[in-house]
This record gives sequence, C-alpha cells and structure tokens, in this order.
Amino acid sequence: MKDLQHLLEPSHLQLFLTNPDELKKNEPIAWEHFSRLLHLYKKIEKVNDKDKAIEIITNWLAKTIDTSDIEVKHMYQEFTQAIESARTFIKSMVREFVPSTMKYLMSSDGASDNTNDPIDLLKMVFSSENDLMINRMRSFSSLVAWSFGMRYLLTDIDNRKIKGRLKKFTTWLEKHLFTDDGSEHFANTDVTYDPKDKKRFLEFGSGPNSIAVALWFRQIEIANNITIETLFTARTKQTLDIFRKVLLKSLGEIPQVDDAQGITFVFKTEKDLELAYAFMMNKIFANPAAIIDLRLNGQDGKETNGKSSKNFAPKRRFIAKTFAGTIEVQLSDFKHFFDGEFSEGEENHHLYRLRQVRQLLKMIFPTELFKLHWDSPETQFIMQELQLNRIRTNFAKMPQN
Repeated sequence: MKDLQHLLEPSHLQLFLTNPDELKKNEPIAWEHFSRLLHLYKKIEKVNDKDKAIEIITNWLAKTIDTSDIEVKHMYQEFTQAIESARTFIKSMVREFVPSTMKYLMSSDGASDNTNDPIDLLKMVFSSENDLMINRMRSFSSLVAWSFGMRYLLTDIDNRKIKGRLKKFTTWLEKHLFTDDGSEHFANTDVTYDPKDKKRFLEFGSGPNSIAVALWFRQIEIANNITIETLFTARTKQTLDIFRKVLLKSLGEIPQVDDAQGITFVFKTEKDLELAYAFMMNKIFANPAAIIDLRLNGQDGKETNGKSSKNFAPKRRFIAKTFAGTIEVQLSDFKHFFDGEFSEGEENHHLYRLRQVRQLLKMIFPTELFKLHWDSPETQFIMQELQLNRIRTNFAKMPQN
C-alpha cells in the first residue's frame, strides 16, 4: 500500500491539521493528497442540507467511476457500502490474527467506528481541533475508513465483471479433461507426518504419527491404461480476498489481480504431476502465446523469486488467457499441499499470511497512536502462537475414556 503511505501516516495528518506549510515543505506529496481532500471537505462544510452534501460527494465520485459500472444516483450508497465492507475486512483481520489481550485499543473509539457515512467520516478527518489522543485516533481511523473504502469500491467494480465466468471453464474441463463422473472418489486418506520436522508430510499411510484427511480425487486419463488421480479445486475470489491481496501483495497500486479466477491441481507424486502437466499443456493449455508468467518451482527464468523454494512455490504456476477470462493455474504435489495446510513450518498458509498481515496492521493501527508494538519479539511470538494453535487442532486426538 505504498502509494497511500503519504496519506496513512499519522504524523502527516496531524501536521497538515496544525501546520500545513511545514508539511508542504517536508512532505509535498502528502500535502497534495490532503489538500484535495480538504477542498472536498470545505465544499460540504459550507452546506447545511444533507442532500446537497451527498450531491457534492456524488459528483466527486463520478469523476472516478464510470456510469456504466454504477449509476450516478447510486454512487454515494455504493461508496457507503464499500466503507462498511472495508471495515469488515479490517475487523476480520483483527479477529483472525490479533490475540484478545491486544484487541481493546483497536475498538475503543465508538464515534468513528459507528458510522460508515462518507460525509461524517470526512468531517471527522478534518475537525480535530486539538492534540488530544482520542481526537487524533478518531481523525486517523476515519481517514483509513475513507481511503480503504474508496479502494474497496474500485476493486469490487472490477471483480463484478467476472462473476460466473469460471463455471464455463470448469464445465468444459468435465468434458475434456476428467474421465470420472465425480461421484466415486471421496475418501478419508491416512497421511503420515514427521513430528521432528514441524509435522511436514512424510508419506501416505497410517501409523503413530498420522491423521486422516477427507479428500475427493478426480481422474485424468493421459493415455490408454494410464490414469492419474488429482485433487481439483476451482474458485473465484470474493472481493474481500482480492482486496486483501491488493493491499498485501501488489501494495495497492491497482485494484486488479491476475488470480481472481483460479484452478489448482494436486497430485500424489511428482511423477504424476509431470505426466499430467505435459498432457494438459498439449490438450488444455495448448497456446503458448496465451500463457503468462509461467513459473517452474517458483522461478520464471528471468529472475529469482525471493520465496521460491520447495517449501513455498507450487511446482507449476502460470496465468492462462482462456475463453472464460484470465485464470491462474497451479499444479502441486501432495507434500506441498499438505505442508501448506497442516504443517507448523513457515510455508503454512496461516503463518505466511500472518507475516503479510502484520505489516498491514502496523499501517492501520500505528504504534504512534495505538501504542501496540508490532515489531517487538513478544508481540510477534504471541501472534504466531495464535496461528500455530489453530494449526495444531488438526492433529488433536480424541480423548480416551
């Protein structure tokens, strides 16, 4: 979210409210951003009629939003809903990643938190008349809600255009890839893990260190008498998920992502994966010019991905342009799947997301205002333990009588 860092910096907002000339001298980009918002605020400040204020903000929104996406008369309402959704996203992050002992300071201000109305929020951003901490928190939190709400709305507008498209592709795969009818391959699969290696995958089979995982295998016939089993998932990301990625990975510069639609194949062995990959690239993804950002074990041949290791990257990953739109395709072996879902290693999705989310929480709830020391070893430890305990639930044994 580096493009909004000039706005979402508590000291910048406070300096703009108290000494804008100094901010203009030292942080001119921040001053420009705040000046444009202040111009809008002064327009609505001058009117006493709520409908007139709504009209002013609606006309402001219409300079950004295409009327073919949202009718002008609905823009204010859509912006209000987007602010609420952005706040829901923030609260869901807090619930998922922040221990209860740290949560109170994030919800102690009932004034700004109880409104999603853009007019009220904009007034709270600029109406702080003194340096009381509660006023600074309220002003900053209102700015976060306003800014995130605007980005959420842009993300949602783009995401609406792909609804239902992935179904066309998965229906096509039923006819051209899978050879089973999808009804006979549900199974509880015993998986043995290594307790000395953060409970990473060891082998299939039951034993003292094993768990049963409910799975549904599909079949791909790649040649006569050669059939391979695979786990298959297809998903269209919800706006909240795309918004999370926009903030965490692409840093918020654009509200779009390439993996809004995605399909994943998980094979029991690397040999099965390689056979199936060669088959699918000839039969399903046959046009090489329509394959973008092909990565083999996390690397694309141009530069090394910092997270490209057998613990992180799928064996094959690419973006495919298809008749159903842009689709991210991933192929992994079962070890990669199991370790990402169940192990206590750093590649586990819960721990990977925690490393990303902590940086975003630092921006939304800065230490300067909320007195939460995100980078301290104690904070990092307790936040990691919260996620590890969620992971450990998968290995819990039933109590014995």
